[in-house]
Formats: sequence, structure tokens, C-alpha cells
Amino acid sequence: MALTKSLALVIRFRPYRETSVLFVGITPEYGTLHFLGKGFRETLKGFMAPFEPMTLLDVVFYERSRAQLQLLKEISEIEHFPNVRQEARTYALACHFADVVDQLPFGGERETAIFKLLIEALRRIGDPALDLECLSAAFKAQVLALAGFGPQLYRCVGCRAEDLNRSRFAYEQGGVVCLKCAVRMGGTLPLSFETLKAFRQLIRQSFEEALLQKMSLEIVLGLRRILDRFISYRLETDLKTRRVLSQLRVR
Repeated sequence: MALTKSLALVIRFRPYRETSVLFVGITPEYGTLHFLGKGFRETLKGFMAPFEPMTLLDVVFYERSRAQLQLLKEISEIEHFPNVRQEARTYALACHFADVVDQLPFGGERETAIFKLLIEALRRIGDPALDLECLSAAFKAQVLALAGFGPQLYRCVGCRAEDLNRSRFAYEQGGVVCLKCAVRMGGTLPLSFETLKAFRQLIRQSFEEALLQKMSLEIVLGLRRILDRFISYRLETDLKTRRVLSQLRVR
């Protein structure tokens, strides 16, 4: 087994037996991995803060196949994201971002780009200059594009028409449809032209630029409905963290 070093964002953790730990981490090179740290609870003398979810670690481990437990050799804490823990809403949103990345099927070079986007989003959560709803929309739009699920937003996915002043979003077909095509398609959602323009900008711009985009409540609500339904359809599941956010009134 090769000794490997990587960053890993902790997303789940539990004690294992008397002295060991198990945790799940998202890495920039290998996607989501499961780690086993033998004797780590004894070494850390019960201080488990490094394994708290939403903590970025530098890990050294004996690399095995992704389906197996990776055996930890050593860890060091890199970043704790204190703003994420300011309140329940910010922590829930951070867990939701990590949940989306954990569940999306992607590979290769995309892993590093998506990991960087996730870390940057965690750093921006809690920034008083940013609206949580806009941050959520920007992150989800860009992570879909990076994972290879970017929707078609410039032509009707049914007839290829470019006139989309009046259209709907077909999440099963992966893009916008004109009203004529929407009549014969199932699974479409309302999409105003202003929301469509905002959606295009969120994907086309850099993440930093997308965060500066000013959006009305109507546009944010429209994007939330579309992005959440599209993600749920692609993942074939409704993420539990999404339901928690709804209860906390985070869009």
C-alpha cells in the first residue's frame, strides 16, 4: 500500500471500538473516501475536534481502493471554518453543500475543481456582505456545471429554438424548453426570462463574480425550485440536508 498525502474535508465521523475513529472525507484527488484511524482517540486523549464535520485536514494514509477503508497514519488540522458554526442556518447550509458534492457522481480532474469550489463556498458562508440564498444558488449552479451536469440554457432542448422569452425548465431533459415543447413534456417548472438570465450568469461567471450578482426574491425562489429539483433528479434522491434547510428557512 502506497503512503499518500492529501487534504480531506470531514463530513461524517464516529468513534470506533475503544481507541479508533472512522470518518468520511471529501478529497481533491480521490473524491469521497472512508478513513480508519487506529488508536487515534488514545493519541488525541479524547480530544476529537479535528474530526468534527466541516473541518479541513491534512491527512497521510495508506492508499487502498476507494471501496476500502483508507488507513490513517497521521493528521493535522488546516482550517476549522469558524463562520460556518455561527448559527444553525450557516452550519446546515455548509453540510448541505458537502452533501451535494458527496453524492454527485463525477471523477478525474473535475474532483479538484469541485473540491476547490466547496472550500471557497465554506469560507464565504457567514460573510455579512453575502446573502445565504444567493450564495446557495451560485454554488449549486456552478457545482452542477463542474460535475458535467450543466443544463442547456440557450436553446430549447426539444426543438432547438433560440427564442426563449417564454419558456419552462425541463429538469428530466436537462434544460430549458419553449412553451410549445413544454406541452408535450413532463417534469417542467416555471422559468421567467429574468430568472433564465440570472441562471446563465451564475454558470458563466467565476464564483466570485456570481456572488456579487444582485437577484430579487422572485428570482432566488425560482432558482431554488429549479436547482433543487434538478439536483434531486440527477442524484435520484432528495437530500436530507435540503429538508433541514427548509425547516430553517434557508433557500
